[in-house]
Formats: sequence, C-alpha cells, structure tokens
Amino acid sequence: MSYAHVHMTDDSTVLGFLKKREEPQRESASLREQIATVASSIELIDRVLEAFGFDVEHDGKTPRAARVVLFYRNELCEYLLGELRKATEPLSSRPLA
Repeated sequence: MSYAHVHMTDDSTVLGFLKKREEPQRESASLREQIATVASSIELIDRVLEAFGFDVEHDGKTPRAARVVLFYRNELCEYLLGELRKATEPLSSRPLA
C-alpha cells in the first residue's frame, strides 16, 4: 500500500490506525479457529450419535453447519512444504501441526 499521498501531519494518524487494525485482525483469526474447533466437536459428537443409531438431523438436534474455511486452496500445502524445506531434520506430523 502506498502512503505517498499522505501529508506528514497525517502519518502518525494513519500509522496509528494501521497498528490498531492489527488487533481486530488477530481476534478475528482466533475466533475463526475457535468456531472451527467447536464445529469439529459438534460434528464428532453427531457422528458418534449416528453410530448408535440416533438420527441427529431428524430429531431436531444440531444441523450440519457449513464448512469453515481456515486455509484457502493450496495455502496449507504450501506452508507445510515450506516448513519441511526449512527443517534441518525429518519432522513428524505433530511438530508440523
């Protein structure tokens, strides 16, 4: 982003807002992660209930939620490959997670 058009007196204001913007961004990412964790828990419980013959959707219980996207196409794969390239020794899935 170019700030060439910003006057010198406005620099501190713009920088202040950019810094302030980071906090809600971090909070948003954290909330998305929490939502994904809760959704996974509900899905797991629903699958266990279904294994016991309980039809979750027809008995008014938790409907299947839309998938929460944490990574966009190939983003996770690229990150993991980058981490493997940087590693000085073989890594298992646990440290990568």
